[in-house]
Amino acid sequence: MNGTEQRDVAVRAVVFDFDGVLRLWDHDETFAIEERFGLPRGSIYTHAFEDYLNLQVVTGVTSDDEWRDAVARKVVEEHGEDARAAIVEWRERIGVLDASMVELARIIRSQLTVALLTNATSRLMSDLIVHGLVDDFDYIFNSSEIGLAKPDEEIFNFVATTLGLRYDEWLFIDDTEENIVKATSLGIPSHLYSNQVELESWLKHHTDISLARHS
Repeated sequence: MNGTEQRDVAVRAVVFDFDGVLRLWDHDETFAIEERFGLPRGSIYTHAFEDYLNLQVVTGVTSDDEWRDAVARKVVEEHGEDARAAIVEWRERIGVLDASMVELARIIRSQLTVALLTNATSRLMSDLIVHGLVDDFDYIFNSSEIGLAKPDEEIFNFVATTLGLRYDEWLFIDDTEENIVKATSLGIPSHLYSNQVELESWLKHHTDISLARHS
């Protein structure tokens, strides 16, 4: 699902997901950490993204440190104390930016409001600072600060209310299908992100902004 047909309503904002759109994770790096410390492949992710733990951290019930400590306890219980060093290395990773997508967001921001809406932990702001992105958004909607996570309808309502816009006056870009399905059902023009070429084509269809890059 890549959105709705072009409408007459003027778009006033573009809202980006972060992970999988602007920030990328090389999961092979985590698997390599596991291999170096003699852990079975997937040992860390199995616990880190277990539904209950993950929901707790992205809705702010637990902090990023508490979440990672819980993952460490589970991995150590299963694989021994030597596994703790693997978790130490894993928790230092902060992903890498897609420089071209960051540039695109900046081009859009020169013409429209740009916001971030992400299911993130309490570490988001420090990661944005390290990546040099903290000043690149007009609004940063962090699920762990709001206490709601995508695809909960209320988080989209929170964004719309804060932006002061109707659902059809802003665009939403995310790489997770269930988030796109929910947003679209609410009347938010939404794009399931897979690559920048398709995204730029979709943006041109829904807005009058210029995506030209200047040297």
